[in-house]
Amino acid sequence: MTLTAPILVWRAAGAPAPPWPVEPATGRCATCAAPMTAGCAMRHVVGPTFNNHAEYLRFGDWFCEACSWLYSQVHGKPGNVLAVGDQLYKPLISLDAAAAGDRVSWRDVLLQIAELPPETPVAGVLTTDVKPRLWPRMPLASIGAFALYVHAPEYDLSTAVAFDLRRFRAILGLIEAARAAGWRKARIWHGLWSDYARAAKDPALTSRIEAQLQAVRSDPAFLPALLAAGKGGSHDQPPVRPGDRPARPADAGATARGGDPPAELRLL
Repeated sequence: MTLTAPILVWRAAGAPAPPWPVEPATGRCATCAAPMTAGCAMRHVVGPTFNNHAEYLRFGDWFCEACSWLYSQVHGKPGNVLAVGDQLYKPLISLDAAAAGDRVSWRDVLLQIAELPPETPVAGVLTTDVKPRLWPRMPLASIGAFALYVHAPEYDLSTAVAFDLRRFRAILGLIEAARAAGWRKARIWHGLWSDYARAAKDPALTSRIEAQLQAVRSDPAFLPALLAAGKGGSHDQPPVRPGDRPARPADAGATARGGDPPAELRLL
């Protein structure tokens, strides 16, 4: 079976059977374009409330088992999702919510997987709004050529974003240092001087932090790092439950993709 982003997620979920009949089928999946020998007929899946016809039903009249199962998850499900090889995560943006629910956060999982072999396949959606159905838009990527579909309407972004996980780590450190200094995410995104009352309390510090943020705001990793950031400046990773932490290969060195942010990205 040709690997596509939905197939990677489906396999990482354990290749569950879709709720509709799986029948012999030829051609390509209507959504992910994978060549098929069996699948689910579109008439079982597509109802009167189905949307995004032109985008999601482009390639035929049948769905592969992977896309059929994902469609059965209803509406926007699975929402925030990340498949890394044979591991499946449903990360949370909020660090507090992740800790309270014994879940993994986007911050922690993206820091952890950076140490995996660069050829490890990945696919995922990072979203601040779990209502839309976004999984058909996931790119198939890898640790070494990383990408996610990022949907953040409050930041006027809904597109596949390719970014370097090493840059993500460095920029995350800078953003978390700014957060620890008291700045909110909206101000970090729009510019610290947009909150003049706070900025004017220490113009020199504001100028120094803003100069460093301005140097990286155009980096594709900036918004994913901003969404994932907590309030602390440390990259210490709290324990997560078994199955949440990707297995680290024996030949992956601790400094392969980790380490402290480079000097030019450290908050002075």
